Amino acid sequence: MKSFIMSKKGWNALNDAAQGLMASVDALKIFMAQPVTIRKQMDGQTKKVKARLVPCWYEVPNASGNRMDRFGLVIETLHKGDL
Repeated sequence: MKSFIMSKKGWNALNDAAQGLMASVDALKIFMAQPVTIRKQMDGQTKKVKARLVPCWYEVPNASGNRMDRFGLVIETLHKGDL
């Protein structure tokens, strides 16, 4: 699991949705459109790097041998050309 620093606009949208002031789908659109910041080890130093959240789907095997669908977010580092 990786942590990230979200933008104020993304935080406000999620907070408004939690309080019922905004539709959840609208809040997620705003949240996913905003870049996030991660900390990354580069050249022996910890640096802040811009990234984006990308939705993903994956299967997880459970104890009975069946597979369960899971949805989540992947943090993808942005490069200079992506900014």
